[in-house]
Amino acid sequence: MRNQLQWRIGTSFEHNSSPRSKDWEEQQEAQVATAKAEEEELTEQDHEAVVCAIRESYKGKWLKELEQDEQWIPVIEFVKKKEGAVIKNATTPGHLRFQCLDGCLVGAKLSAIKDVTFPGAFAKEPIGIVWKAWVAASIFSRSDLDLSKKIRFYRQGAICLDENALKPILRLAYEKCTAWTEFICTTERIQEHEKVERFAIERMYDEARQALKNELEEETRATRPQKEGPTGFAAPERAAAMENDGVREGLHTVVARIFKELREKLNE
Repeated sequence: MRNQLQWRIGTSFEHNSSPRSKDWEEQQEAQVATAKAEEEELTEQDHEAVVCAIRESYKGKWLKELEQDEQWIPVIEFVKKKEGAVIKNATTPGHLRFQCLDGCLVGAKLSAIKDVTFPGAFAKEPIGIVWKAWVAASIFSRSDLDLSKKIRFYRQGAICLDENALKPILRLAYEKCTAWTEFICTTERIQEHEKVERFAIERMYDEARQALKNELEEETRATRPQKEGPTGFAAPERAAAMENDGVREGLHTVVARIFKELREKLNE
């Protein structure tokens, strides 16, 4: 299609060697504009087709070929990032039953989970996987049950998931396991997670993950050292308030026209 458009544009200018009238020029401009519009429409259709292919759970032959095409790799990665993580296998980092090869959470105990009190020897039980810790924390963090009922429910395998109980567990996984650290820091959102014991947990999981991510970002900002002394920054020429050297309302302005001069000014 694109080759046809290019041929049509190229050949339309070769005919008619007579002086070009205004009508002729307008006609050629209209043809060029039409060809460009058709090419842009084709490009949009291509992008839409790729997005639809990525969203399909079944990876067809066409999508596999696109993933090997350097032209489409950035598009595919961008769409996948915006679509969110799709987690369907316990071997995938971020799965609530994921266990890394190093067994980082096997050595961690339930007592390491913040904001939850586990009685006696229950506190010494290994976490193993996030799902087990979430189920346990959801029971023992409840304030409407006495301790005997909590223990009985836990022994019976009762599941009463609490979104607030998941965040400190994700925090622990973030601190103990690099695979979990990477997942929490790089995942924009969780689009799909396979059901765990018939429970659909995408919404609770994603909200707890986002709450932890926001908390980590706030901690990073709080620990960032405050710079003392003057601060240098560059501005375009159209920044009228800074176009001349001098001090204005406590702001010391130094104008540099080229990058070499800017480097010299900053080193003064």
